[in-house]
Amino acid sequence: MSIAEWWDIPGPSRFLDKAWALAGEYAVVGIAAPVSIAEALPLALADRARDLHRARVYEMDALRIGRRPPAQAIARRIPEGSGRKVNTASDFLGIPRLDKRAFVIRNIDRDIWRMWGMFARDLRRAAKEECEILPQMIFTLPPDLPDREIFSSFGRKAVLKWIGVIDRLDCTIWHDRRKSSPAGLISRLARETSIEVAGPNTTLLEGLTVIDEKAQIEPWQELRRHANLFVHGKEVCWRDGLVDEWDDAPRIDSLVLAVRDQRAEFEKRVWRAHSAIVFPYVEEIRAMIVRRHRAYLDSIMPWTNAYYTLPQVREHPSEIDITELQAILGNRLSREERALITHAICKIRHKLAHMSPLSYEDVEKLATLKDTVSAPAPEIGWDWPRCGQRLIMMIGSPASGKTTWVRQHHDPAIIVSSDDIREGHPEIAANNAAVFKMVRQRVHWLLKNGSDAAIDATHLKADDRLEQRRIAPNWVPVEYVVVDRPLEDKLRDGGWRLERRPGLIEEQHEVFQLGKEAILAGDGDPRVTVTHTKAR
Repeated sequence: MSIAEWWDIPGPSRFLDKAWALAGEYAVVGIAAPVSIAEALPLALADRARDLHRARVYEMDALRIGRRPPAQAIARRIPEGSGRKVNTASDFLGIPRLDKRAFVIRNIDRDIWRMWGMFARDLRRAAKEECEILPQMIFTLPPDLPDREIFSSFGRKAVLKWIGVIDRLDCTIWHDRRKSSPAGLISRLARETSIEVAGPNTTLLEGLTVIDEKAQIEPWQELRRHANLFVHGKEVCWRDGLVDEWDDAPRIDSLVLAVRDQRAEFEKRVWRAHSAIVFPYVEEIRAMIVRRHRAYLDSIMPWTNAYYTLPQVREHPSEIDITELQAILGNRLSREERALITHAICKIRHKLAHMSPLSYEDVEKLATLKDTVSAPAPEIGWDWPRCGQRLIMMIGSPASGKTTWVRQHHDPAIIVSSDDIREGHPEIAANNAAVFKMVRQRVHWLLKNGSDAAIDATHLKADDRLEQRRIAPNWVPVEYVVVDRPLEDKLRDGGWRLERRPGLIEEQHEVFQLGKEAILAGDGDPRVTVTHTKAR
């Protein structure tokens, strides 16, 4: 980013505009800024006057003028003042067309300040007494001047000081112009940490944007290696740019904390950044788990948490804390969900609650675990026709008669059979996850197009039934068709199943019997109706 682009950021841009607004009101304005800013400020002021105010701007280097009277030196720079005898402020104000001119005086040091200060004071007094048409003149001042001297020359209202000019928004804009907007937890956390650590020091922020994200998230060692290059020989003061105001409070530069080995204070800044990004991310995880189990949670509301000294009643699933989800859902949670919640609570929230920054590994694991838990979009079905379509799920152990029943009662066009998919796609027949992904895709297509869909599969596991129910939005009714018959009948008609995997029918029959109570209760999902039939 060029220097011109930096001055176009909101904070610095407002500062330039305010300086020229004061010059238009008071004619003579003094600006105090840290050394690094004061070096670039005159050119930025001149450019802003030319671009926005269409003024003829003259930059004056006070060191080059030396001991010559300021009024005389400035008059010689403008056409209307050439050849005129100008020694005093009153003489200067007599030059024609001054209202069409603007001046920026730079490089005033302590040795020549008294001369320029007297000129500014005399100019201000003469302007009040003698002139209605005035030039606009801005002086960039030595940073070590006492306030009483500045106010004596310019008055209190015509002095502008560079304090708190750069805010968090400016830093965010500066970062995003240097680097593309972040996507994902790691990138967002790297950006927020870099901004919080750099504060108003945009040079430091620019340096942080070019290191890898792990170092941005854990920046202490990086700053320790390079801090002396920027801090050595400087005083920790506003003049040298190592103390400024940021977020409405005085702030020592993070480079100073690194040089002084003040790690505890430094890590408070890192913690603030981590909290700002990761706490909302944990809330996203909580909301995602609630969405995945919404039907069951709705069915048990209100719920009382008896673990508190004063029991807490939750009237709605949105009020449930992530720690409470473990107690409420128990074995309903998948292994991936349980790992995600445990890590979010034990590693992430626990550290942040004790004001400790996170490690890169902690955050990377959190993002990875969340990615393994796929959740349906909360807007699922928003563009579907609501024409009374249903999701029918056959449930029963192998050889129980599910396929016979579903073909007798439903149009073959709406039946999606896992066995048919295995037969038609031998390349994925042994991959259960791939088979059922295709099942869900076909069912989704049927429901989205306004048709009923009937899934012909065993559905013996609660997690499998939950995954199928998630295909459809909450307004689509679900019917469990539970088909069963005695084990001896299953073994008699087992056919190819007996040859392919001996013992499968007995094993799956036992699994069905263990889960039968939950199945007949519709898994606690209020939109599920259950039809229990015996095959012939």
